[in-house]
Amino acid sequence: NACLGEYLPTPSTMLPGGCVIREPLTCVLRNGREHYLCERRLRTCLADADETTQQVLLPLLGRTASIDLADAEQLTPYMKRRINVTGRCDYNCAYRERCRHRWHTKQMKSNAFDFQICNHQLLLADTFHRRDGHTPLIPHYQAVVIDESHKFLAAARQMYGVELAGTDIFPVTEDIRNLAFKSSEGGVKVRRDAKKLCGQAKRLTKLLLTNKDAEGTDEASDRISVALDTTGIRHLRNIRSISAELLTSLTEEQVAPRQTGRRAHILWELEGIGQRAGALEKHGNLICWQERRGDDVALCAIPNNLDELLYQHFWSKGVPAVLTSGTLSAGGDFSHIKRALGLHRLVPTYLMETTQPSPFDHNSNTLLYISKGMPFPDNRSREYLATIADEIERLLKAAHGHAAVLFTSYKAMDIVREMLEGRNLPYSIFQLDRGKTAAIGHFRESNGGVLLASGALWEGIDIPGDALSLLVIVRLPFAVPDPVSEYEQTLYPSMAAFKDSVVVPDMLVKLKQGAGRLIRTETDTGVIAILDSRAQEGGQYRERILQALPQCPITTNSDDITKFIHKTKALGYFI
Repeated sequence: NACLGEYLPTPSTMLPGGCVIREPLTCVLRNGREHYLCERRLRTCLADADETTQQVLLPLLGRTASIDLADAEQLTPYMKRRINVTGRCDYNCAYRERCRHRWHTKQMKSNAFDFQICNHQLLLADTFHRRDGHTPLIPHYQAVVIDESHKFLAAARQMYGVELAGTDIFPVTEDIRNLAFKSSEGGVKVRRDAKKLCGQAKRLTKLLLTNKDAEGTDEASDRISVALDTTGIRHLRNIRSISAELLTSLTEEQVAPRQTGRRAHILWELEGIGQRAGALEKHGNLICWQERRGDDVALCAIPNNLDELLYQHFWSKGVPAVLTSGTLSAGGDFSHIKRALGLHRLVPTYLMETTQPSPFDHNSNTLLYISKGMPFPDNRSREYLATIADEIERLLKAAHGHAAVLFTSYKAMDIVREMLEGRNLPYSIFQLDRGKTAAIGHFRESNGGVLLASGALWEGIDIPGDALSLLVIVRLPFAVPDPVSEYEQTLYPSMAAFKDSVVVPDMLVKLKQGAGRLIRTETDTGVIAILDSRAQEGGQYRERILQALPQCPITTNSDDITKFIHKTKALGYFI
């Protein structure tokens, strides 16, 4: 939106006068298909909807109405999922020739725009299309700028990865059972095979849920080691073969005309399930793990040579690329991200690096407080957590609230919150739980409250102004060991080398992301407080931490926080 509303209009008005361009620059924002309206699904939903819902949906039918569901603020997320584009479009769809999404996609793939803006996933999906000889999703480009590129590795792992869960299979088998077949005999066979597929998925899920490695793991770890034994491989093989049988039989069997679109989507889903099960079955070159998702569990994997694949499919094509991010390097060193993304495989003269200082005046607007005398971090120790609660209380009083406290463990956060609430502090305490964001709004409006958070608040949350004036980092954000890091460790000659090249740089990048939540505008002022003993004077990581964070005054005295707050805040802050 900034590109569309700010960055491009400015040069468009300046450059024509200098005879650089003849016409204003044009730009379009690209989203994944799930963000757009499906004509067929909208009309199906309308036919089944009550009068109130119909009144909400009818305006979307107009030929000039936006198909971008982000514009449909009146719709709930559930309703958007019912009418969005999903999977592969049916060539026999009755609305194919007048489909607004098809027309929109055709326009996006044309050369009508100077700039195309998309997310990392769409860029990589376009790379896959080009690799496989399919029509590109993005018109041929002469250069690419990858913003927020510290997230590009996660996007690559998602796009190159494989994932299979019961929740992928159960809805498909249910949809198959609800199809109306013209041949009763054929319908019986298809439904019987669907029941078999569902049974295999349940057996695989049960096997993963009984994985002994999943017991007693740190709750902050999303990835749990899994060893695929002969039983697990047999379930995957059966899922693959039954999916193939269903693809054949469901293609041959005729269904009611109104359900041809539904069948096309089921066929697309079955093809994907079979491919993913087959890839996991032959998992020799994959790093595998499992993830708990409520009552379900997903079997996941990524290639163990992801850096090589990125080089082959993307970086080696000769298209100039610029990677930008406020947290891409660890203290100015890009070595880790270059290895992870495969950029180290390029000829060194093809790479240029630069690090620019923050545009904010941190020397005047930021104070860094590092606790002294804190015990070594141990979330299992009640005594340690009580010391953390004591220090947080002292800091809250020094800064008059207006604080966010970042944890690396949800369990530790729960215990510390319980301790703080028992002290009758004059500040409202909010907690940001997994998958929920309402607490952020309540905190913004609280006028001096305290937000306890883990996960999401480490990056991507924007709280400018005085609402957030004290950012407390309880523990250095080292990643929890998981199967991916365990494999990466095998690529280094020693644990010390792995720690120095991967573990610490990862921690420093995440620390910068967390610290970056504090100063969001040129007028913001505030205090960053680090409570980890490894950052204090003589601490193991102190020097690298100070190199990674913006330069600003440093203190170990909470009285300095009080002086800083009184110096930089207006009277209304204290009322």
